[in-house]
Amino acid sequence: MFEQTNLEKGRIPPTPMGYAQKLGLGAYFIVLMVLLLYFFVSFWPESSISIFGAPYFDIGREIRIILLVVFAGALGACLHGITSFTYFAGKRELHRSWGWWYILRPFIGAGLALLLYLAIRGIMFATSANSDAVNIFGIVALAGLTGMFSKQAIEKLRQVFDTLFARLTGVEEEKEE
Repeated sequence: MFEQTNLEKGRIPPTPMGYAQKLGLGAYFIVLMVLLLYFFVSFWPESSISIFGAPYFDIGREIRIILLVVFAGALGACLHGITSFTYFAGKRELHRSWGWWYILRPFIGAGLALLLYLAIRGIMFATSANSDAVNIFGIVALAGLTGMFSKQAIEKLRQVFDTLFARLTGVEEEKEE
């Protein structure tokens, strides 16, 4: 029948993102992608590390893998953010209120990818296993996909933990009886 508008419901309508804000956000994504790809190539296990022409330095393989996982998670989340940004900017439906979502998304992807990697390393490999046992391509691909689909990954983890903690709570309640 009759649909109420946002103003009639007492809600404030979303403010469109201005041209300068769109330009700034687009530039942010371009610079971030270039930096992530540069760092990704620089830290690959078979390369010597020289950041922006600084002297070469060597870090262990495990630290390289962790950094690659973080970069891949951020890269995946950045790809997701760029896809969303171009879609909504193209439809002229990009709102200011989503600005921080776009800015922080790569950091969420990086953190989630790192946590997933640590969980996989802790569960699937013995603590004495060295980093040579890790399939770098598989881990980095999983980290990138985790960043790209971080929303879905967080929701799935929430479901797993809700189920796990519901079972643990049920076990504790049975013991008390």
